[in-house]
Amino acid sequence: MRKHVGFVASLKDNDKADVIIRPGTPGIPNAPEVSKKVCHTPTDGSTVNVEAWNRAGAQAGDWVSVSQSPGVLRKNAVTLLGIPGMGLILGIVAGAAVYQNSGLHPMVSVIVGASVLLIANLIAAVRYRRRAAENPPVITRIIKTHEEE
Repeated sequence: MRKHVGFVASLKDNDKADVIIRPGTPGIPNAPEVSKKVCHTPTDGSTVNVEAWNRAGAQAGDWVSVSQSPGVLRKNAVTLLGIPGMGLILGIVAGAAVYQNSGLHPMVSVIVGASVLLIANLIAAVRYRRRAAENPPVITRIIKTHEEE
């Protein structure tokens, strides 16, 4: 289970909280040479704001441990890369079939292929939103309360 340390910024309704997470180290882990070439890497001031289930009963100002199920990242990658990738392949095949089997203008086959890709992207977006809502991050424990500071 992937864990991060964060700061509870505010409490929300239905047992949720806004948590601000800072990356542990700047740059890309185990690849400092790549970090210099990529413009969007974490820096000392980078933060990520997440909405997490507050199962530990944390209050605003507490430092907490936030975790998420280990399979979530893999499922999201398959959804956001696999489904559009399959749509691209199916779009190419469908466009080629339309072009070879009809006397229509070649632009029709391009439109068919692009339509299949668009539909695949829409399916991926809907599945990703459903999955993200089903597997939110969870505050697993309170590291330091706001009263201890």
